[in-house]
Amino acid sequence: MEKHKRELSEVFEKVMKNIQEKLSFEWEKYQKKGQFNVNDFVNKYGADIASGHLENIPFDKLDIFEQKDFIKKLHLMPNKIRVRLVLDGSGSMTQGEDKINIVRQISVLIMESLKEFETRMNLKFRMDKKFFVDTQVIMFGSKGKTAIVKNFEADELKQDVKSARMKAVGKINSGYGDTYDAEAWEKVDASVDYEKDIQEGRMREFCFEVTDGGSNTGSEQLVRNALDSLNRKKVVTKGIQVGASVSESDKKIFQNIWGKDGERVENPGDLIAVMARMLEKEVLGNQVNVISDEDDEE
Repeated sequence: MEKHKRELSEVFEKVMKNIQEKLSFEWEKYQKKGQFNVNDFVNKYGADIASGHLENIPFDKLDIFEQKDFIKKLHLMPNKIRVRLVLDGSGSMTQGEDKINIVRQISVLIMESLKEFETRMNLKFRMDKKFFVDTQVIMFGSKGKTAIVKNFEADELKQDVKSARMKAVGKINSGYGDTYDAEAWEKVDASVDYEKDIQEGRMREFCFEVTDGGSNTGSEQLVRNALDSLNRKKVVTKGIQVGASVSESDKKIFQNIWGKDGERVENPGDLIAVMARMLEKEVLGNQVNVISDEDDEE
């Protein structure tokens, strides 16, 4: 799993470097207004400014008064990211390749890596408005057996966050029955009641389904309806069909539902690399921006 952790870490490093560069640009605008000791700053970082390597300026180590005045004027957009894992808990997930075990390990890795990313972001940039990353894990199987096995932290009251993640691990299994994913997606769609935050860029939400099948006969359109509704709300939805022994009929169903937002992964071991690539494309393609309160006022 160490290799996969590095793959996710590389995605987050790119995000942080991108933010650092934008922070540099905001700092350059700020210093031109003459609100701090320009000569002292140029003496320290003139070479970096001249060479265009603004990302090398250690903003977290600037003079405390300069830093405080500068940072309090900024916030990240979005400053909240939600990731939902919608996972297949049908019996076939243990047939042939042990897909459910890999999915379980990857789920833990994603939850822990995202929380680590949140911590690093807040330690590095130290803005007044904290950066927040939250995860939810949903298992689906037969109709009526859909279960949220790990809820968003905001919905967990004061439950220990790490404890919630660990409790979810044992509930990620192949004992949920069939492949009725429509119920899970309808639950997701019904729970998105913060559209304005997403539309205005304060929040981003990513949902990943991992399955080795298609969808129960007759439920395809219900899944598609829920996905269309989520996409209208600017929620990013991606499907991954995993396994080498997937039937042609299930491949066709999966393609009909997901189209360009779906991807087949024959080797379950490649799953995390695919998810990391999807996250990288979506997060960097719709970048986290550094917003000045003064810009907002304008």
